[in-house]
Amino acid sequence: MASEIAQARNYIQHAGMNANNLTAKDLREKVARCVEELGKLVAEWDGVIVAPAAPTPKFINLSNHPVATWPTHQREAAAIIGEVEDPDGGMPTVGPELSTREVEKLADQLAARALVQRPTAAGVFGEPVLTAQLVHRLEGQGIACFAPAGARQVLSEDLADGSVRVTRSFRFHQWRPYRTTRG
Repeated sequence: MASEIAQARNYIQHAGMNANNLTAKDLREKVARCVEELGKLVAEWDGVIVAPAAPTPKFINLSNHPVATWPTHQREAAAIIGEVEDPDGGMPTVGPELSTREVEKLADQLAARALVQRPTAAGVFGEPVLTAQLVHRLEGQGIACFAPAGARQVLSEDLADGSVRVTRSFRFHQWRPYRTTRG
């Protein structure tokens, strides 16, 4: 039945330009048969529709900042987007010695691992090349990607031994979507 409907739809959609054209009369008969069969199915139908459960929106954290270390407001804002999870296996540190190609391979591995968790959204932030590669791969799979937007402050203090003590603070404001793909 479904294949007959699909076949009729194809003939109509392609305006008879297929190699296996039906005549107008044959197409009308085919559509009439499909309508008749659908009518029988509707007559037998008991009125109960069991819709598949919608997937629970899931927001996966793809950064080196575990969710437990986020400010409360940041976690709450992510929870509005979806159930917040860290990635299975954590996130690796991206060493400065890695080539761009090695970072791209790492992005392939991380994106594949993240997709197994079936996220609907992802917080992606950290090393810039890895972040860009992950966003590209995930958005290509229909996963909305976000970066935390907020106020950052860095205080540096020169120490007597020649080193620098750096104190950083971050005040989360919102999740900003990347939206690198348009559709």
